[in-house]
Amino acid sequence: MKKIKPNSQTAYEHNSSVVNKALKVKSQGWSNAINQMIEQRYAFLGLQYEQGYLFRGMSSGLSDSLMHNSIWHYSGEDQGSHFEKELDVLLISQDFSDAYTISKIWEDKEDACIFVFKSDLFNIALYEKNAAMLATAEPGVVFRYPFLCKPLILSDIEFIVVSNEFFNRQCQNDDKLLSIYKSLQNDNKIINIEPKSFEYERALIEKEILRIFSANKIAGAKTIKSHLKPA
Repeated sequence: MKKIKPNSQTAYEHNSSVVNKALKVKSQGWSNAINQMIEQRYAFLGLQYEQGYLFRGMSSGLSDSLMHNSIWHYSGEDQGSHFEKELDVLLISQDFSDAYTISKIWEDKEDACIFVFKSDLFNIALYEKNAAMLATAEPGVVFRYPFLCKPLILSDIEFIVVSNEFFNRQCQNDDKLLSIYKSLQNDNKIINIEPKSFEYERALIEKEILRIFSANKIAGAKTIKSHLKPA
């Protein structure tokens, strides 16, 4: 019987260890984006949501989202936009104020928007291991970053907060975009605001949107514990 040399045995054990680690990661079933974050030692929280709504603010990209039926990354200069592109995920929020700040819709940005969708979408994606709650910490404070690993589509969306200028400037010049917009409007999914009527007052516009939300019983979902957490 041919003897195995000590160095060959070592190589065999090393290769087996690598394969076993790879199989362990694969068996967890998490998406590629989350597996990469695990390898980079990002921290996660075991949380999901009660019944309610979540928000996605964008300072641009509404027309592309509607035309391609895909809500994903956008061309923004904010830190969150760069961060989600690096991680290849879709950052969302349970707090409307966060989405509102990111959108900058009070500045009369015609292609800005806030998408509103039910929290069940996050919970389902979490159980499919296509979502998670990223956590970063500073002394005394833990920041939560819920995210999805795949785009939202228009059928996922309950409401879209848009500036009136989107209709005036964008839809009037594109028949397909106008048709999509009118279809959403007929389904009562469009919440239209007019920043100019508030003289660009950020607080007043936010108050008006929250008034509309209250009338439609739209409230951010609260977190609850989940047994699912990337590790």
